[in-house]
Amino acid sequence: MATKTDPEKEKKQRRDFLKQAAEMLEETKKQLLREMHGRVKEETEGQKDEGRDTYDLASDERDREINFILNDREREKLLAIDEALQRIKEKTYGICESCEGEINWDA
Repeated sequence: MATKTDPEKEKKQRRDFLKQAAEMLEETKKQLLREMHGRVKEETEGQKDEGRDTYDLASDERDREINFILNDREREKLLAIDEALQRIKEKTYGICESCEGEINWDA
């Protein structure tokens, strides 16, 4: 005997899944923003050039470049998170953009 799927149960499971996904994305976004803010704060509170040699200054410049690259990557992640949150809001999260079929989230 084939089992029928309960459409109401599936809707509730999907709502629960979307709620959990949104919460996880919001938390990830907050963490990224905290990390970015921390790096920017460190950068603005950096040491003065007085009494520092060329190697110290070069090391500081390298650190600034690394922080810039990291912040750029994190901005891309934030954009992707915001796009995912918008799809959740529009109830299109978990829908394939190509074929418009539902992506299996059970696995």
